[in-house]
Amino acid sequence: MILMFILFVIGIGLCFLLFFLFYRMKREIISKDKHIQKRPKEYVEDGLWDVAPTIFVSYSRKDLKNVETLVYEIEKRTGEKCWVDWNGIESGDQFTDVIVNAIDQAKIVLFILSDHSINSNFSKMEITYAKNTKKRIIPVVFDGGKLRGWFLFMLGNIDYIDIKDKLQKEKLFRNLYFWTHDRVNNETCAF
Repeated sequence: MILMFILFVIGIGLCFLLFFLFYRMKREIISKDKHIQKRPKEYVEDGLWDVAPTIFVSYSRKDLKNVETLVYEIEKRTGEKCWVDWNGIESGDQFTDVIVNAIDQAKIVLFILSDHSINSNFSKMEITYAKNTKKRIIPVVFDGGKLRGWFLFMLGNIDYIDIKDKLQKEKLFRNLYFWTHDRVNNETCAF
């Protein structure tokens, strides 16, 4: 009888220990990516994050706050997943291979143009690769400026979006939705 009681107590203790370890492990995974915490619960429940990203976002880390807001809004409005380096590159990965693979899988490349990204060699490499692989490239101007320098040369013939202009921002969401969804289902668009 005493032996059964001891086994019962040990069993309950092991259950609590396993529950605690599982809970802590889940919290650590979520806290590693603060952007995931900002995603609405319904997106996770709808399984949006189980699909490959269709939109690649090229940007400068110095514009992270603004880019996070835009990515969240794009994902919410279009129902499409964006690939951004803060949630696509694991420690130890050959990040150039990961970036090339992400561009290959994407239908659209958004280039976030700012004073910071204009000076980024990685942005230049991403745009060059996207252009060479015939991806649809959408320049999105953040700082109110225009395409300039190398980017004007490479993307000067492409219509760009001034994100501060409300009508242009709506145009971006509408275009992204239509470019990433089956044309048959476009009458369900929420725009």
